[in-house]
Amino acid sequence: MIKVINALLAVFAGLGGAIALYFVLNLAVERLPGRWEARLKPYVFTGPAILVIGVFLLYPAIRTLVFSFANRDSTEWVGFSNYTELLSSPDFLQTLFNTLLWIVIVPAVVVIIGLAVAVLADRLGERSEKTAKSIIFLPMAISMVGAATIWTFVYNARPSGSNQVGLLNAIVVQLGFDPINWLQIDTARLNSLLLM
Repeated sequence: MIKVINALLAVFAGLGGAIALYFVLNLAVERLPGRWEARLKPYVFTGPAILVIGVFLLYPAIRTLVFSFANRDSTEWVGFSNYTELLSSPDFLQTLFNTLLWIVIVPAVVVIIGLAVAVLADRLGERSEKTAKSIIFLPMAISMVGAATIWTFVYNARPSGSNQVGLLNAIVVQLGFDPINWLQIDTARLNSLLLM
């Protein structure tokens, strides 16, 4: 319970501090001469946000970049050897390949399917158009939690001989094969994630 109280206090203190900062800065800027007020007002109000971004995003990013050229156990300078080791790792190369597939294939497929559906929906009559729109927008009504639960049931794997709850394994078992843990096999794991 104490963690909840601390979290609520932090939220209220943060909001209160932001509101107080706004009013103090606004009063300070309004006391300046007219031409200075107009010139400084944008910088005074964006300044705290830029400062926070600099402290919490830019500084750690620069520090991480500098440390990437050092030994992981100390701050001894090792140059590009960390990057050489990384780029020669087969796991990293596989991860990089998978990431590039996600970047290239998923948007391309989504755009192609979206355009095809849009063209087909445009060619439908007025009566069928309402049904098509309902089918198209239905996934937007499903929450991410609901979608994750549905995909869990699709990929669910139970031991051989057990009643298969997962849709894919139920089909695989009916075809006479052993159930497959779809998210743990190396050959199709990426395809399973792309399908989601």
